Amino acid sequence: MIDRTDVTANPANSKAQLGDKAASATRWAFASQVAAKLISPLTTMVLARLLTPEAFGAVASVTMVTSFADVFSDAGFQKYLVQHEYCCKDDLHRSASVAFWTNLTVSLGLWMLIAAFNEQIATAVGNPGLGMVLVVAGFSILLTALISVQTGLFQRALDYRVLFKSKVISSVVMLGVSVSLALLGFDYWSMVFGTISSNVFICVFLTVKSSWRPCFFYSFKELGEMFSFSGWTLLETISIWLVSWAGTFIVANTMTQNQVGLYKTATQMGTAVMGIVTSSVMPILFSSLSRLSSDRKAFDATLYKVQACLAYVLVPMCCCLLLFRDLVITVCLGDQWLDASLYLGLFFFSSSIKIVLNNICAEAYRSMGKPMYSMMVELAYLVILVPLLSLACANGWGAFSVAAGLAQLCLTVITLVVSHFLVGLSPRRMLKNCAPVFVAALSCSVAVFLVRTFLPKSYLFDAVLIMLYIALYLCLTYSSDKLSTIYNAAVQALRLPSKLLIAR
Repeated sequence: MIDRTDVTANPANSKAQLGDKAASATRWAFASQVAAKLISPLTTMVLARLLTPEAFGAVASVTMVTSFADVFSDAGFQKYLVQHEYCCKDDLHRSASVAFWTNLTVSLGLWMLIAAFNEQIATAVGNPGLGMVLVVAGFSILLTALISVQTGLFQRALDYRVLFKSKVISSVVMLGVSVSLALLGFDYWSMVFGTISSNVFICVFLTVKSSWRPCFFYSFKELGEMFSFSGWTLLETISIWLVSWAGTFIVANTMTQNQVGLYKTATQMGTAVMGIVTSSVMPILFSSLSRLSSDRKAFDATLYKVQACLAYVLVPMCCCLLLFRDLVITVCLGDQWLDASLYLGLFFFSSSIKIVLNNICAEAYRSMGKPMYSMMVELAYLVILVPLLSLACANGWGAFSVAAGLAQLCLTVITLVVSHFLVGLSPRRMLKNCAPVFVAALSCSVAVFLVRTFLPKSYLFDAVLIMLYIALYLCLTYSSDKLSTIYNAAVQALRLPSKLLIAR
């Protein structure tokens, strides 16, 4: 059930209590994402052996449309409910009701629009004849509106245990429904109904577990206040959607269908892995920073500490994935996908830098009530991304892979500039905090790479080398004061047993 005590409205809630709740929330959020991200690739791998690539392509086109509609079905109100400071629970619940009825109305309008022009939209996205699929899949837009407010309230209360259960069980529901229907010969409909079934479960589950119910209350004044914040978040989300789909459009228009498949599959796989971290840590960071927005010293200290702890885990993991990218592709997708290994490896490495520096700062902007800065960064990135990828495509798949990784590094530079001049964060301090991690991870990578070049390729040797990589990194952690400090901070932040701490 939602903890109806509002942290911001109750002075009795200390920072220590908030820290405990945030740590518990982090553990549950991380657990839910790990479980969901493990089930999702499993679903994909099973369905890939039951359905044709054409079926996946059809669903991808449909998803492009529904995901764009989903951007407007929430309009950023969820983050507003998490971030805004309320005087009492009644004010929070009134805002929640306004957000609920607004989301439901907009979602219903979007669904009707898709239904009215379904064939025209299907043709526009390159799949004529799939209009009815769009109509059915568009039902998920309504479910998104029903889920959004409930999710925001649970996030605000830092009650991620309920969100954990909903995430895991819904992933299992999707797996069961999709695979069952695929075995019965439902082709791409199996994925469509699997997604809808999953969303229906989440909607019912969160409604049952929540103590909040929408009341018949509406205020355009309240809507205006909410939109003054969420409007920028909405624009940012639109820009993120454009960035997410820009590469697909470019590859589809300049390269072969095979390369489109390499790009989409590798991107989805990489995003799923990185999402384990971002989807669990970022909401917690946003909730915690929002409550510290009036204390800039504590705000900065928390931000830099989380950034260093995240880098400690993420950077070595992604360096290892870059080093063993061919093994990852072979095990997860099969030898027929090996051409995607360079792109996937560079995607992992550049994404680790992007998440540690860009994504962290983006949460800082939103928690400060300045989501417009995130939108500015995304739009600037889009201006660089489109011409860079377009030029790279003319030079082949390898050049495109390098350019895609380089583009993410450009995004990081843009973020550091905006953070310094508009927000007052210190790029020097951020880089200094993360430098020991990067040096240690890259040193381990070089050492293992050199050893690997002299060994015959085999699963056994690769497994041994991965263990060697981990051992080297842990040895550096124990021998370096800076790395051990970051490690201990991560252990303490997660409220892990004190025996795991490195004594100095």
